[in-house]
Amino acid sequence: MEDFLAKKTLLSQIRALNVGEFCEFPIEKLRTIRSYACVYGLESGRKYVTSVSRENKVIAVKREA
Repeated sequence: MEDFLAKKTLLSQIRALNVGEFCEFPIEKLRTIRSYACVYGLESGRKYVTSVSRENKVIAVKREA
């Protein structure tokens, strides 16, 4: 399944989230992921929350609404 997710674009992974689900990305994609979550959330009427784990070096996106 990881191979399939690796082939999907970052934005398509965010779009595919259902309420309550989350996905994680490498910390190097921090600015891109935050921008996608903000802009796509506004355009689609969805609410996304991001959080960073410095220890694991990942940014997580969770869909709240």
